[in-house]
Amino acid sequence: MEELTDLNTKEMKGLLDLSYSISSGCSLDDFRTNALQFLMDSLASPAGNFFIAENDAKTLSIANVLTHNVDMAAFVPYAEYYQYLDPFLQRPLNSMGASVVDDFVDFDRFLRGEYYNDFIKPQGIFHQMGMSLTAHGRCVGVVALFRPESDAKFTAAEKAKASLMLPYLASGLERVLLAEYGRQKKWILESSLQGLGGHGIVVLGADLNVVFANEEAQLQLAGGKTGGGSQGHSMGGGNLSFPEELSALCTRTARQLPLTAAVPEGLLETTWTDAEGHRRHARVQVISGYFFGEKAHFLVVHLGTNPAIRALGLGLPESVQLTARENEIAEEVIKGASNAQVAEALFISVYTVENHLKKIFRKTGVRSRAELCSRFLAAAQGSSPRQPSHAALSPGSSPNIAERATAPQGAVNRGGAVSR
Repeated sequence: MEELTDLNTKEMKGLLDLSYSISSGCSLDDFRTNALQFLMDSLASPAGNFFIAENDAKTLSIANVLTHNVDMAAFVPYAEYYQYLDPFLQRPLNSMGASVVDDFVDFDRFLRGEYYNDFIKPQGIFHQMGMSLTAHGRCVGVVALFRPESDAKFTAAEKAKASLMLPYLASGLERVLLAEYGRQKKWILESSLQGLGGHGIVVLGADLNVVFANEEAQLQLAGGKTGGGSQGHSMGGGNLSFPEELSALCTRTARQLPLTAAVPEGLLETTWTDAEGHRRHARVQVISGYFFGEKAHFLVVHLGTNPAIRALGLGLPESVQLTARENEIAEEVIKGASNAQVAEALFISVYTVENHLKKIFRKTGVRSRAELCSRFLAAAQGSSPRQPSHAALSPGSSPNIAERATAPQGAVNRGGAVSR
């Protein structure tokens, strides 16, 4: 019986180096590359694979495998057929530990079987060790190491050594995956905001559970405030109440995702009437990303801007209604923001702000920022705003978009001073 040996100084240093790379913010692929190389060096293996667990830790992400000295072409037939013959995958992943083929089947019988002769042998592989990286009872990854027939088989001492390493590597992989999840989530939120209207943002998983909702969305959807004659629907068991029309759009879109290889392009829109009689609108966008090694789809819901802002367009023909971007800019200006502040808030240039303001002034029939604020106050208070004179503001006209115009009382900028 072979004696269990502790990790040597070099191996402990390798684990410490991996831990340091995690604290330094390494990527998932960098961690897997370094961890796989460390295990191959420590266990004298010339080739190996590093998988990420997916589907609630029940299967492996074959499309996202990282390999060393293994032909990637072999993963096509493996994904289509041979994974179902792999003896290492016949048990729950979190029960694998550090194992060799003999732990699952009789080795002589294995050598006579289809899996070895048609798939493993042509790759020059003879000895295999599989290792499950399990954290908090959940498999987060699997490493497979390979040796040719000319090399010695994996020994009990090597299995014991691998078992000592696995808890460190599993904990590290879990931390990297969580950091990767955070980066992907941040990317989704940032990309969804660029160039799109609406201040309330809700991110739903494909299962319609709420992943994220900003403060404005929580205010709009709390207690069914957006609902009118339509019944509010709670999404994902949360405390946000979606109007029936928006709930139906999200549900239809989510149901289509597993059925289509391509993510739906563009924005899907819906409208409804809220409890105060305002017409509300929302847009739904589908965004994809890799989370814990598995490609996932998310629905990003962009709730429309303040109904009082949209009331600036009351009385305008449908052909000249304010666009979503124009509504955003109008709202910032009414808050008292300067052109530079609007540009910073919406991630656009001052030149773009000025061009949009010209269109807003022309559509609403005003000639100054102060008059725009007055029109907003009238619309918000329910009085009849002055009807725009489109003849007076022809395309050749030059409405005053200068920031020196005095705003009416109550329109203040972010610093508390009256907008200029």
